[in-house]
Amino acid sequence: MKIIFNCLFLLSFSALTFAQEVSIQKQLQSLSNEKDSILLQQKLESYINSDQENGIIVAVNYYNRTGMRAKADSLKLVAIKKFPKGDFSYSDALEKLNAKSDYVEQLKFARAASLQFTDRDLSMLYGKVANEAAKNKDCQTAKDALAKIKDQSYRSYVIPGIAETLLTSAGGDIPCIQQLLKELLQEYKAHLSHIMIKEKSPNFSLPDLQGNHVSLESLKGKTVIIDFWATWCKPCLESFPGMQRAVEMYKNDEKVAFLFLNTAERGNDDPKSRIEKLLNEHGYTFTVLVDRKNAEIKKYEVSSSFGVNALPSKYFIDKQGYTRFKIAGSAGGPAFLKEEIKMIIDLLNN
Repeated sequence: MKIIFNCLFLLSFSALTFAQEVSIQKQLQSLSNEKDSILLQQKLESYINSDQENGIIVAVNYYNRTGMRAKADSLKLVAIKKFPKGDFSYSDALEKLNAKSDYVEQLKFARAASLQFTDRDLSMLYGKVANEAAKNKDCQTAKDALAKIKDQSYRSYVIPGIAETLLTSAGGDIPCIQQLLKELLQEYKAHLSHIMIKEKSPNFSLPDLQGNHVSLESLKGKTVIIDFWATWCKPCLESFPGMQRAVEMYKNDEKVAFLFLNTAERGNDDPKSRIEKLLNEHGYTFTVLVDRKNAEIKKYEVSSSFGVNALPSKYFIDKQGYTRFKIAGSAGGPAFLKEEIKMIIDLLNN
């Protein structure tokens, strides 16, 4: 089973639509499968010389995948010049905005960028503005920026970062900040309610690090959060402080159970020692189960049965044994992740 843990497309921020990503992924797969070096080079040249930016995006991703970073970077510059309002140009503008440390300069640059890219979803741009405004306790600018992306598709993706800032930075005593945070959390909870699913969860039984077998069937009647992760997965490890906060929040709730299911480890050695070292170093009180790899089909049994294709992935199982949420990746930060888990558990218990 192939599991990814980071964005496939090497634009600095998500500037592609889902349809673009699917199309580009198929073209990349075709290039990877090409065995004839002459035909491969001809295909790459056609992508590079295409009058559509998607062609260059395919070529850039291919060169990055194959370790030819210099070639990929030079093609990005070509795309920025050739398509001044395109995906690479927008991504480059977001990078430059992200690199600026002065708040006034950030706002000035964002205004200019908004005029340059008038025909695209500017959620990432205004999300960055809102986040920086929140850091600077500039509530009105944050609200104005969010209002500009009220109906945009990526709005739900920028809320976690802004909420994390509002949850962790000074300014909690400012009424406007308090109200903005409340509204964002309510909006995100509404978003979660719209992506709720209902799928029968496959049963499994695995030993924990102490050798005690844990089955999903034995946890029926509880809300179960399964966090699929690997020791090599940086986003997984970055989410652990927030997960620890959530574990501590529900440690006395007998109706909630957390399982940290280690899967897709690299190498053939037993990962138990690495896992125990990680837990001990950070004081994590996780119930960890280790997935089994089926040697015949070369797949990890439990993560494969759940259809996991990205790490980290968190699956939320209701008391009747149905998967109700699948949350891939890690957004926001420790404070927001704790809130997100609480929102989901509250939705499942209503």
